Amino acid sequence: MVGSIASPSNEDRSGIKQGRWWFAKRLNGDTDENTPLMNYELRTAKSRKKTTFCTVITAVILIISLTILGVAASLWYDKQHDVKKPSNKLPSELTEAERIMLDLPSSKNVRDYLKTYTSKAHLAGTLTDKKQAEWTRDQFESFGLETKIDTYWPLLNYPVSHRLALVSGPKRFRFEAKLAEDPVDEDETSKDPNVVPLFHGYSKNGTVQGRIVYANYGRLEDFQFLKDQGINLNGTIALMRYGGNFRGLKVRAAETFGCAGALIYSDPIDDGPLNKDNSSNPAESYPDGPWRSKSSAQRGSVQFFSVIAGDPLTPGYPATENATRIKYEDSPGVPKIPSLPLSWEDALPILKATQGLGVRGEKDWAASPSLNRLLYNVVSEIIDPRTGKSVFEAWKADQKLADNEDPQVLRLGSGSDFTPFLDHVGIASINFAFVGDYGVYHSNYDSFHWMEKFGDPGFLYHQTLVKLWGLLALRLSDSTILPIYPSDYSTEIAKYAVEIADMAAPRTFPDLDLAIGKLQKITRHFERQRQHLENSLAEYKPLDDIPSDLVKRLATINDRLAFFERGFIDNEGIKDRDWFKHVIFAPGLWTGYASQVFPAIADGIEAKDYAQALHAEARAVWAIEQAFNSLKDE
Repeated sequence: MVGSIASPSNEDRSGIKQGRWWFAKRLNGDTDENTPLMNYELRTAKSRKKTTFCTVITAVILIISLTILGVAASLWYDKQHDVKKPSNKLPSELTEAERIMLDLPSSKNVRDYLKTYTSKAHLAGTLTDKKQAEWTRDQFESFGLETKIDTYWPLLNYPVSHRLALVSGPKRFRFEAKLAEDPVDEDETSKDPNVVPLFHGYSKNGTVQGRIVYANYGRLEDFQFLKDQGINLNGTIALMRYGGNFRGLKVRAAETFGCAGALIYSDPIDDGPLNKDNSSNPAESYPDGPWRSKSSAQRGSVQFFSVIAGDPLTPGYPATENATRIKYEDSPGVPKIPSLPLSWEDALPILKATQGLGVRGEKDWAASPSLNRLLYNVVSEIIDPRTGKSVFEAWKADQKLADNEDPQVLRLGSGSDFTPFLDHVGIASINFAFVGDYGVYHSNYDSFHWMEKFGDPGFLYHQTLVKLWGLLALRLSDSTILPIYPSDYSTEIAKYAVEIADMAAPRTFPDLDLAIGKLQKITRHFERQRQHLENSLAEYKPLDDIPSDLVKRLATINDRLAFFERGFIDNEGIKDRDWFKHVIFAPGLWTGYASQVFPAIADGIEAKDYAQALHAEARAVWAIEQAFNSLKDE
């Protein structure tokens, strides 16, 4: 992901085969790893038509590569249901390439690949991580893909030592935390002497001593509750439980309220064995069930990724060896207090000691809306291993929908690889997974043995996801007209406007409503043009016989579809977190993973800064106009 990103040119093209056009005509642009991901000075509707399509091509190559390799993770199914052998009967409208794609993936191959990847601990930046990257490169090259490894120098921290102890107060409460996960006889991974110790990525280095205060999920409202009870939080160590918001934002909230340190433990009622009787899996801790055991703790990054993403010292730029870096203390994306993850075994003595100190109790798919229709189409072609029906039908059944209802596609927030593509440069994205009973996340028990025993015995859902990846890649690369639908997007945006108006009530955003109305009108007109072109193209078999005027129309339509999402990018970015530049989507400032619609407006509302909210409305209106103008005939 290097080089500025803008629209392709509209030069005449002699052919229309999408794959050849993308790879032969669009992969030769200039790249410079010392330039930002977006060239903000040049980004206008005109200049977007003068640079390259390099990053989108890179993403497609990656998707196809992953499809061939078949590496999938975090996919589970209910082992208590009989797995039905998928039918070999395929819809007649599938192309030869699509039929191959659905026949090619092997559950055995996927199992073997996962076995290799999970054979050793491979923390980012370590020698074992490098060796696995080299193994992956060698696999790609064996498939005929030209592959290289680039080296970058992002900020990474590694644990040297850690300690947690209650050192004052009544002697009966004093204890030394174990800060280690117990080995499991049947799981070789748990016995690895090189296991990654319990630590938080990007935690501040240091030693603190202070009173422990329990802060529930570590949300703003939890800390405000404690403050309202008259509890002095300055210099305290916040004890919080996982869930409710991203771990890094728990640390940020603790820091904001004056805490000197943070502890985050895994509560057995969340991903442990408590209250799991409705599951078909045993309501037992691993290895007797899929749930988190008493010594298990959740590692992970505590970077403030709703504020900044990527390397915290080179925001917006690749972390090359000689890149200009900001000072650690000046980075808005990293904590300034130390933190540690805890098991509930280590947290329990602390919870007992804090009683009376203000305690307060209390299938997964996301995509850009323009891709929802493509997603529905593809999952209708794939067989669900558990039910024997299509994934689409199984998805609907999971959500208990009527025949005329489509399952809900969630909104993209942050915390995964789509973040820079969607939130920073405006590339339509999809994030999808199969989910189930999962109590070992980011622990030493998140292992091959757990996956084979509880997660996906037989690796049939891994195999199914590879088929989904592959079919999506083929539909995006081979369809004569890109399967992207701006009218679906405009329909969803109108719903988002209602949400943001409810949030701001009684204040309203009339300019935003007017712009969205225009967007809906123009996208409907664009869809009529698209349908007319599809009807015209249907008269030609083979497609190479299409006359030059239709070829030009086809190229124009596809250019506009490919770059429609870019219209929602505002170079100014969101106030105080300007790495995020999408006016429709960003992670919630204090939630992290969850998406916030019209985020800049929402931030102003939550801060009670209505001048900021109105300014954000104006920027959103401008961006929406950029988007619908990109669809109009020049």
